[in-house]
Amino acid sequence: MNKTELIAIVHNLVSIDHPEVSKKAVAATIETLSEVILATVSGGGEVVFA
Repeated sequence: MNKTELIAIVHNLVSIDHPEVSKKAVAATIETLSEVILATVSGGGEVVFA
């Protein structure tokens, strides 16, 4: 799955309950999340999705 596919999937799921959320907003959120995860892992930390 690439980032474009992830954005589309997340947007489709989010828009079920929140149709006001734009694909652009989802893309910005995913981009920020990616940056935070990369910075954390690059700094020796770990990210756990539980």
